[in-house]
Amino acid sequence: MPSTLSIRAATPEDVRRLAPLFVAYRKFYKLEPRARDAAKFLGERIARGEAHVFIAEVGERGTAGFGVVYPTFSSLRLAPAWTLNDLFVTPRHRRLGAARALLREIARQARA
Repeated sequence: MPSTLSIRAATPEDVRRLAPLFVAYRKFYKLEPRARDAAKFLGERIARGEAHVFIAEVGERGTAGFGVVYPTFSSLRLAPAWTLNDLFVTPRHRRLGAARALLREIARQARA
């Protein structure tokens, strides 16, 4: 994993940076890009606290990927839970450990 790889929680200010990755994620699954709708959807989830979005950044190489989790509840555990719904790393950033780092940080935050 590169020493410049960092994971952090996204803020509403990050939506402009995340939107192109979200569009690429949709294209990967052969969905219409709907760039404006995708950016609005992502921005609303972050602003309303309906999702936790994590960003992977690789130094000068920029934003590498993201993970989106939705808070929910576990009936069996009688406790809050997070559902990982989306995980994406751009092709040029793959094999740098970004996905693994995102998953590690999401798990750490979920346990907290």
